Amino acid sequence: MSRGQIIELVGENTVLEFQCMVDSVMEYKTVIPLLREGEYIHYKIMFFYEEGEVVFRNDTLSGFLDKFQIFELAEVRDLPKQYKVLYTETYKPQN
Repeated sequence: MSRGQIIELVGENTVLEFQCMVDSVMEYKTVIPLLREGEYIHYKIMFFYEEGEVVFRNDTLSGFLDKFQIFELAEVRDLPKQYKVLYTETYKPQN
């Protein structure tokens, strides 16, 4: 999955809310669920975090992509609780 496909799927201006930060990875979740195939889903997006970077509780997907590399994108269905990983990337140091 390319960066463009992720933006198209999640939405460039979709607002994400901070969930947690562990081992240099920040986890965010879409604020407003989407109705897909008769079910409400959220997207969970994890970004690699480098020490010293400023992060906000809420921002848009495009705001994060300007500064951070995606680690994982997952689709979360609330009923029944299902978690499906759609994309995973390994860390690429920026020089």
